Amino acid sequence: MSGLEIAGVLLGTFPLIISGLEHYRDVAKVAGFWWATRKRYLKCRDDVRYHEIMYRRNLKELLMPIVNDSKEIELLISDPGGNGWKEKSLQGDLEVRLDESYPLYLNTITLMNETADDLRNELSFDKDTVQAKLSSGTDAKKQPTSRPSKSASMKSTLDYQKFKIKFSLGESVRDEMLDQLKECNERLEKLLSTSDKVSSLSTIPTNSKRSSSLESALRKAWKKSDLLFKALHEAWQCSCQQYHYANLRLEHRTVSEICFDVIL
Repeated sequence: MSGLEIAGVLLGTFPLIISGLEHYRDVAKVAGFWWATRKRYLKCRDDVRYHEIMYRRNLKELLMPIVNDSKEIELLISDPGGNGWKEKSLQGDLEVRLDESYPLYLNTITLMNETADDLRNELSFDKDTVQAKLSSGTDAKKQPTSRPSKSASMKSTLDYQKFKIKFSLGESVRDEMLDQLKECNERLEKLLSTSDKVSSLSTIPTNSKRSSSLESALRKAWKKSDLLFKALHEAWQCSCQQYHYANLRLEHRTVSEICFDVIL
């Protein structure tokens, strides 16, 4: 799987986490323990949404100079597993855009993808027994085709209770994963911004650079002249100051030697 495909896969992971959280919320209300976990749930949901938005913005900023059509960018973002993420030409443009930061950028996205999967597992959204127990609380109309065995029922109930306790007590573990997502998002943003900054500086015309150097030299000359004026003003402490004057002459010199002459 290419780096661009991994970026698309991660886009599709965030909605799965949020969907699972919303499923948990619905069942928690039915089971009667919603108010006990409401604040933890809301914080976790909003944190996941925040990191999803930041990641989407990072990807849009990455794609904008590469994909000229804004509608095509929106199609890519809205279709995480689509064929657009597999295009080799887009992959090549991505490598050129990121330059030397390309490997680290992809490693960061890979780490984000792994962290998002770990978060899903931490919330037990992939466990069939938990999902079955959760679904039974929200879908009373569905009747089982056969009565489950006593051991299977006990195992399902135990998994469900463990999940409920895990969500309440596992806040520190979730926060650690969410902090990891935050750190990765910030790294993506910095890698991209510094790459763009270096790229923009490298395209500055030579004439502009020369003009900037000349402006810097003139500013230095002005500061030195101001210091000389102040020195003369302090030295001439007489009643006829208005009759004294000094002229400065600037020369274009090709050598670095300092030349200072006083003409009386």
